[in-house]
Amino acid sequence: MGRGKKRNRPTKEVVERWKHYFGEGNLEDWQRLCKDLGFDDVFSSKTKCREALKSINVNIWDFLDAVDEGRLPHMFPTKQELVRHTWSTGRVFPKSEAKNMGPVAALLKMLR
Repeated sequence: MGRGKKRNRPTKEVVERWKHYFGEGNLEDWQRLCKDLGFDDVFSSKTKCREALKSINVNIWDFLDAVDEGRLPHMFPTKQELVRHTWSTGRVFPKSEAKNMGPVAALLKMLR
């Protein structure tokens, strides 16, 4: 286990959880995502949703856990705090999977 990082479920599981959560990626899926992230506005397009997501600092694993538990996810005030949390918990979403997964790419932050 080295360097204090916790072992987590395989990254394949988080990818499957995201696919199950997000669905087909239609406008309603994007709007649900924004609602689950705590936005009060109902955005009228995927582009507006995508723009709103740029300001969000949330760990994708933690987000999915929060949705499963029916609560709002923890939002980090800064990207640096999100990065610290992500590395300390080992809950990293695989970048190689993000490109074709809609809003994951907008939520994903560079960790270095």
